[in-house]
Amino acid sequence: MSEFYKLNGSKYAINHDFFTNIKTEAQAYLLGFYVADGNVNEKRKTFRICISEKDKEIINAFKMNISPDSREYHYKSYTITGRNGKTYVGNPKIAYDVNSSKLVKSLVDLGYGYNKTYEHLHLPKLKDSLMIHFIRGYFDGDG
Repeated sequence: MSEFYKLNGSKYAINHDFFTNIKTEAQAYLLGFYVADGNVNEKRKTFRICISEKDKEIINAFKMNISPDSREYHYKSYTITGRNGKTYVGNPKIAYDVNSSKLVKSLVDLGYGYNKTYEHLHLPKLKDSLMIHFIRGYFDGDG
């Protein structure tokens, strides 16, 4: 697997090739988690994961494998009122952004890019030994 490097003047060292060729359990697991709970921004070429603060270890796994120093955001809990007048409290969240056109392109090439929906969801072409890790990541991301 490729190492962290800066591309096109980026100020962050990134493993731009992380999703290019899925060969490890960590790649398969994090791909599955991304498919369930992540997104990419086409205009900004940004990969993003936003999850509950209590699941911070998942963000740490992304950071350790993709970019240790990319941006991390913290959102406080919030209160909203639903259509029925009932009040709901949202848990604190943590988000992780990586700006990399190459990383985003590899996700798009895998079929998990812009506007991914359950309607068009498919399993990636992985070795059988890695498929279980993809599925585990997917279920961890989507419960």
